[in-house]
Amino acid sequence: MNKITSSTLGKSIFLTLLLSMSFGILLAQKNINFLIATSPDSSIFKPYKPEKLNKIKDYWLKFDLQNPTQYDQTYILYTNSKWGEASLWRNNISLNATREVIGFAGSLLPLSKRSYPRSVTAFKVILEKHQTQHFLLKLKGQLSIYTPTGIELKVSTLEVFEEHDKMRYWLQAIFLGIIIIMALYNFVIFLSVQDISYLYYVISIAGVGIYFFFYYGFGIELLWQNSPQWDTYSFAFIVPITNLARIYFTKSYLHLEEQSPLLNKGLNIFSILYLFTMLLGAICYLGNFDLLDLVIDLIGFLGTSVLTMMLLCGILVARKGYSPAIYFSLANLILVLGGNLFIIRELNWLPDNSLNRYAVQFGVLAQVVLFSLGLSSRLNQAQVKVTQLELEKERERKQLLEEQSQILKQKVAEQTADLRELNVFKTKLLSIISHDLRNPLVSLDSFLNLLINHHDRLSEPERITLTQKARQSLGNLNQLLSNLLLWSRSQMNQVSFSPQNTDIQTLVESCIKLHSLDIELKNIQIETSFQLRKPIFADAEMLDFIVRNLLGNAIKFSHKGGGVKILVEENANSHRICVIDEGVGISDEQIEKLNSLGNITSTRGTAKEKGSGLGLILCKEFIEIHGGKLEISNKGETQFCCIFPINKT
Repeated sequence: MNKITSSTLGKSIFLTLLLSMSFGILLAQKNINFLIATSPDSSIFKPYKPEKLNKIKDYWLKFDLQNPTQYDQTYILYTNSKWGEASLWRNNISLNATREVIGFAGSLLPLSKRSYPRSVTAFKVILEKHQTQHFLLKLKGQLSIYTPTGIELKVSTLEVFEEHDKMRYWLQAIFLGIIIIMALYNFVIFLSVQDISYLYYVISIAGVGIYFFFYYGFGIELLWQNSPQWDTYSFAFIVPITNLARIYFTKSYLHLEEQSPLLNKGLNIFSILYLFTMLLGAICYLGNFDLLDLVIDLIGFLGTSVLTMMLLCGILVARKGYSPAIYFSLANLILVLGGNLFIIRELNWLPDNSLNRYAVQFGVLAQVVLFSLGLSSRLNQAQVKVTQLELEKERERKQLLEEQSQILKQKVAEQTADLRELNVFKTKLLSIISHDLRNPLVSLDSFLNLLINHHDRLSEPERITLTQKARQSLGNLNQLLSNLLLWSRSQMNQVSFSPQNTDIQTLVESCIKLHSLDIELKNIQIETSFQLRKPIFADAEMLDFIVRNLLGNAIKFSHKGGGVKILVEENANSHRICVIDEGVGISDEQIEKLNSLGNITSTRGTAKEKGSGLGLILCKEFIEIHGGKLEISNKGETQFCCIFPINKT
């Protein structure tokens, strides 16, 4: 079901009203039958009201019962109030004479042990025609909940009593039928619209039905006949759960968190108090403690407060223009009146009568009808609001599209410029790589061709020169391929980083040996200086690559007979590795390009050596991985310095 139609809701409300009217008519009929039943077939004993009843003390009532008819009669003797245990004795002489027990009753006895299996404290008595019998009735409260303010006995014929009892079943069956119908109806709505308010409402409706099922004795008579203890304590769980559902229904239905944060906090406090009440009830039930008077008073106070609070919330939110709150307020107004009458009667502050006994059930039925209207109004309002939101979103979407169109044009222009720059960078990078890969291969091929095909024609010095050049071309090619492979791995984040304390002096000496041929060919003088107290904390492979490439560049741009310095020094917070040459020098423009690495250039060395520029790119990336930086300067000498932070641990 995707949509609740107004006709469906109308049928439901009509059915609810019809059942409510039937309930009222039957209730009125019950009162009439009761009045007829009490005269002349029934006798009413005047209430016995001592100053104070004690729950531990046994109360003995002595009375006579007469059958004035011409027939044998079966009578039901019962009390309006509930007692923990009761026993009826036949006594023909006096209080101290031998007595015959007739039967047992009481709310703390299993149903199977009661002489008349009903939830009320009742006994079945058989009298012959014109017979008068003397009886003793022993009553004991045992629990505070079963200690009434007075003792009132009633007697009725079995037929009239059972007729009244049937009426009890019919009336409550109709009431529970209405509750079940409305609970199922709202549960179906919840499944359709997935609004949590409906689920809370369903739980509250079901809780009311379960409470009155317990209250009118159907629990002990139909479900847990042998669990009188649970029947006594179950209200301490049923009522709080029901009212917790009412609280959360109110919060979600009226959107109190937005509409009235203060009232929302107030209901949260009541929720905590109800949880405490349930905990207290559980302690009493499991530990067999008699704190039921306190639990009843607390539940009564909270019940009255929550109902009043719900009414107040509805009125305040309705004043803010939220139309579903109007139905909410009307529904709760009737329920508050009926519920408070019922609660006050349960606290023995009002005498028991049909008005305050059934007022809460009339209030519940009225609430069900009005809440159905309210929920329907809320649903329709929500659907209208959704439609309005969709239209508003459509307008906002169009406006946003126009704004985004302008922003997109600007971003496209910026990205186009970036792409052009990137394409230029990529094209130049590929051209350098392809050119530098091709040149060493062509040179190597030429040198090998001369050595192989013209070996006999070449002099020994020429063969040595060609061999050295072939070896140099092969070395350049190998270095280029190594740099290219390492660069591609770095772009795919496949280069591992494992820093450790590294012996920089040994590493520098290894790099010098690696470049020994080039150093010898150019007759370069290498000078080293190490001024540090702590080892450098760095990835050894990356550091080796950095020093090797910077040293290679310094040799490449040095003149024959020139000099290269490698200085390693320690400052307060960093280690500096500087490679300095006295070669061709470097301009400020070239330094700016090298620092940005946005324009890769390949410059020939003093002996026409070729390079790709990839080595310097990787050097800078590796230094930055360490948290350091590369500084380039030209102050009479070309200086490349790597700054590494000192490990403080």
